[in-house]
Amino acid sequence: MIDLLEIQALRGRWVRALLLLVLALLWGRFFFLQGLSGQDYMRHSEANALRRIPVTAPRGLILDRDHRVLVDNRPSYSLFLIPYGFIADTAAVHRLAVITGLEVDEINLRLLPGRSAPFRPIRLLRDMDFDTLTRIEEDRDALPGVYVQVEPVRAYGDSVRVSHVLGYVGEVSATELGDENRRDLETGDLAGKQGIEKYYDVLLRGRRGYRYTLVDAVGREIDHFGGRRDVAAVPGRNLQLTLNRDLQRLAEMALVGKRGAIVALNPQNGEVLALASAPDFPLTVFARHLAPAVWQALIHDAGHPLLNRAIQAQLPPGSIYKPVTTLAGLETGQIDLSDTLTCTGGWPVGRRFYPCWKSEGHGPVSLIEALAQSCNSYFYRLSLGLEFEDWHRWGDRLGVGQKSGVDLPNEASGLLPASSYMDEKYGRGRWKRGQLANLAIGQGDLLVTPMQMAVLAALIGSGGRRVTPHLALSTETVDGGWRHIIPDSTVLPIDSRWIALIKAGMADAVNTPAGTAQAAKVRGVSVCGKTGSAQNPHGESHAWFMGFAPMEAPEIAIAVMVEQGGSGGRSAAPLAGSLLRHHFGTGSTDDR
Repeated sequence: MIDLLEIQALRGRWVRALLLLVLALLWGRFFFLQGLSGQDYMRHSEANALRRIPVTAPRGLILDRDHRVLVDNRPSYSLFLIPYGFIADTAAVHRLAVITGLEVDEINLRLLPGRSAPFRPIRLLRDMDFDTLTRIEEDRDALPGVYVQVEPVRAYGDSVRVSHVLGYVGEVSATELGDENRRDLETGDLAGKQGIEKYYDVLLRGRRGYRYTLVDAVGREIDHFGGRRDVAAVPGRNLQLTLNRDLQRLAEMALVGKRGAIVALNPQNGEVLALASAPDFPLTVFARHLAPAVWQALIHDAGHPLLNRAIQAQLPPGSIYKPVTTLAGLETGQIDLSDTLTCTGGWPVGRRFYPCWKSEGHGPVSLIEALAQSCNSYFYRLSLGLEFEDWHRWGDRLGVGQKSGVDLPNEASGLLPASSYMDEKYGRGRWKRGQLANLAIGQGDLLVTPMQMAVLAALIGSGGRRVTPHLALSTETVDGGWRHIIPDSTVLPIDSRWIALIKAGMADAVNTPAGTAQAAKVRGVSVCGKTGSAQNPHGESHAWFMGFAPMEAPEIAIAVMVEQGGSGGRSAAPLAGSLLRHHFGTGSTDDR
């Protein structure tokens, strides 16, 4: 029989062993929590008590060529919320909708990303008015996780609109967040959406900062935590454009009430002096929260104000394309200076008679006269001796059917139909000389943009230099200096005699009584120009003008397009003339 004392001693040892085991477990758990996992729990604790608030960096300013501000920044109030307090709180969402004027569905849609990141702030409103701000502050206790922050928003001058050039900014989309090349973006960041704001977004955007604040259990801000945790935002760099603000204003005024585009370039270096597209849109609507109704009105507007017609409108060029056909004819030996033709109102091509725009005919015309008077018959006959591939090759060399390379997003390339395109559309062997006759005068399947025609005018004016048009003149460097932008250019091997002939025809178009572009005449300046009236199956012809001045050493090249403007001489040439007279300082339209 086991002694009672031994039993008690055994029990004591088990109790001590159990106590030691419990103490060991407690000590081990304490060591795990404090030693191994202390930093993790500290971070979780801070995450509950601290709020990391992104600080938007001021975007860089956009200036004109004379360093006058086109786009500035101004302070505004933005409304943010932490999704955690709203995802399941229907009453709070409805209350917020009443205060802000937003739809409940819109607020819930904005809250969707918060389900995966409930403590990441979401911007609900930008540029709040004072009345909304006051109501938010009054109801702050009933809106957990809501806070107001001062942020910079874009501010625009009132002298020029420049809508299609400047573009606008907005919150990044899911597509942009998934872009491998834009990993620096986060939900809620603002980025360029169109125009210069998009093309130079990385330069203009800068780098966001962060500030830390202490919050209570319901998400209300108690104090600024600050200290070395805060990260200062780095402002974006400024950008200087090539635009001449006075010329830009005149181009915009010239297009009021019209649908069209005007592009003016420096033929020597490709600097864009003016770029206007009409109708346009007020950039101020994008500076604050863009209401769905406003966006729907813009995208369904019959005038398509969001379309940048200068680089996106693709239309037949009409007779302003005749210099390209001329060059193809001269280079292949189909025509020369001594060639003449008697225009009787048209020319037979195959079994059809193709009419000239002047029904009574131009009479005897040389090459120079055919360009000056825009005689269709001359170019119909020229097309009979041209091979389709020769016509296509010279258009391709001069940049037709290709993007110009201008520093704006979403540029269209137009269409220079190749024989493969014609075979596919009309059937191999089923398209005839008639198609080439139409193409020779800039009709048919040929499509161009106003920017391409401005580049073509610059090329002819400069004697064969094909420039890359560009809007950025210089960018601000990290140290506060300026770096000038020099784009590429190519000198094409074109016989100077051919260029001289084309220039002579374009000069006579403006400066002789029979010329079609007399409305572009400038007193004391040798302007060269070409008008066009491109047939339009949906209404009046589209009116075109392209030209340059002065003839000897061009300093400006210009293209004008007016949709359904009818005659290029009546609708487009006068607009070009007003810009040219302003550029050369020769006074009003009457000084011709």
